[in-house]
Amino acid sequence: MDKRFEQMQKTMDERFEQMDKRFEQMQKTMDERFEQMEKRFEQMQKTMDERFEQMDKRFERADQRFTELSKRIDRFMFWSMGLTVAAMFIVYRLTA
Repeated sequence: MDKRFEQMQKTMDERFEQMDKRFEQMQKTMDERFEQMEKRFEQMQKTMDERFEQMDKRFERADQRFTELSKRIDRFMFWSMGLTVAAMFIVYRLTA
């Protein structure tokens, strides 16, 4: 009976050692994968930051262009209105 118990104990010890080794290997593999995921996430974050900076620059350029266009339209409207009033005055004077 002692021999059986000792054999069982030995078998259990071996299995626990194997489980410990497997667990350590699994832990190591998971740590490596988490590191890879973290690196990928950092790269994604960096890429997204660069893209947002590019978008900001594009929006700034577009805003600047719209501002310039708005100024041109304002000048056009001012001169158009002035010419219209002048033409109306001339027509009024010629018909009066």
